[in-house]
Amino acid sequence: MSVIDLFQWSRKQKFERAITPFLTVLYQRAYRLTLSKDDAEDLVQELLANTYSKKIELDEIKSLQTWLLRSLYYLFVDTWRKSKRTPVDQSDWLDEQTHTDILNHDPLEKASSHESLDRLQQALEELTREYRVVIVLHDMEGHTLTHISREIDVPLGTLKSRLHRARKQLREILTEVEPFSEQFRVNP
Repeated sequence: MSVIDLFQWSRKQKFERAITPFLTVLYQRAYRLTLSKDDAEDLVQELLANTYSKKIELDEIKSLQTWLLRSLYYLFVDTWRKSKRTPVDQSDWLDEQTHTDILNHDPLEKASSHESLDRLQQALEELTREYRVVIVLHDMEGHTLTHISREIDVPLGTLKSRLHRARKQLREILTEVEPFSEQFRVNP
């Protein structure tokens, strides 16, 4: 093994040790942003490839998790902009565990749960990218607005107003009366 090969092997091992603890968090964030398993995997893979190829010294970064999540978010935004708002394939939004959980309930509860998850998915898809991001990061992942502000580099006041508007819009979408539901309404 040459000196160059040894250096590259050592660098690869160092990179893997630094990144491995954050892979699950990165994938979860990517999945919530893209709402697609394949797109989430692609996004994380692209982030890791970019980071490795740029020979960034990860041990010199103060908060590696925050840096990685911020980089993932920026990569998501760049990818989204390049796609020119092409619809994302959402067919596998419900993961296998969710399908298993739904199948283990009685039929009425199963239908209700599946319908609720589908409706929530549709509602999230109807939100703008900025609104969906703040809902995902704050309401679904539980991050504070201060943390999100630092992570995606958006002023705190802007995030507060986005969160308020996103919740309001999500509430409106979820409470819309479906046209077919009128036929099942019971008159008092």
